[in-house]
Amino acid sequence: MVKNTGGPFFDPTNDVAFRKLFGDKKHSAVVIDFLNAALGFKGKKRIARIDSLGEHQLPPEHRTKETILDVHCRDQQGHSCIIEMQNNGGDAFDKRATYYAAHNIVGQLGVGDAYCTLRTVHFVGILGFTFVQGNANYLSHHKLCDIRTGKQTFDTIHYAFVELPKFHLKLNQLKNDAERWVYFLRHAPALKEIPRQLDTPALREAFTTLQEHNWTPTERRAYVYSMIARTDREMQMSYAKRKGLEEGVKKGREEGREEGR
Repeated sequence: MVKNTGGPFFDPTNDVAFRKLFGDKKHSAVVIDFLNAALGFKGKKRIARIDSLGEHQLPPEHRTKETILDVHCRDQQGHSCIIEMQNNGGDAFDKRATYYAAHNIVGQLGVGDAYCTLRTVHFVGILGFTFVQGNANYLSHHKLCDIRTGKQTFDTIHYAFVELPKFHLKLNQLKNDAERWVYFLRHAPALKEIPRQLDTPALREAFTTLQEHNWTPTERRAYVYSMIARTDREMQMSYAKRKGLEEGVKKGREEGREEGR
């Protein structure tokens, strides 16, 4: 372990922490490193600079419902990059992701602009639930392709989904930046120090950003409100599922009795 005197780390999947970490120009090096890891960019394809990353804003403390959060930026070649954080499934996430990516495509063209000027949109979804069925990989990439040959036919939109529940590697099994970042996203709140396996410049900055002593009282209060809202939402979803199951069982019994009669 690397010595750390900053105390515990906040949860990067919390909406307030997510904004502070990925939505602040002060941490552009963190965003660049994460995007290159998640998108698998190497060599000349690596993102070297990002533009138009806005300052993060705290959500209102009275908010009672957790929202899907996104960070928008552009790389040095003008390609759009979207980072989404979604802890719970539902809400037609697949359609929402498609809409967000398509909206960024449409927004690139002005009146009279040529289609050839369109730049690729990279959509990275960090998900706290299982999204891609039948695929055990925690990181998957998706593009439009020919359904028979699998050959890529369009490269305008690139989706990358990081499914945290599918990630089960231990510290001594981490071999690349993508694995290090996903381990950080999933396990940061449980760590007391920065493991040597995660001690890279970008991840050290990420850990430092999440240390409680680097947060203002207003930020800490917003973080706690957000955690409460997240817990409430999870409890509501759990209750709805349980209630639906009970009603389904009851209806099945009634239909069974009627059929038996």
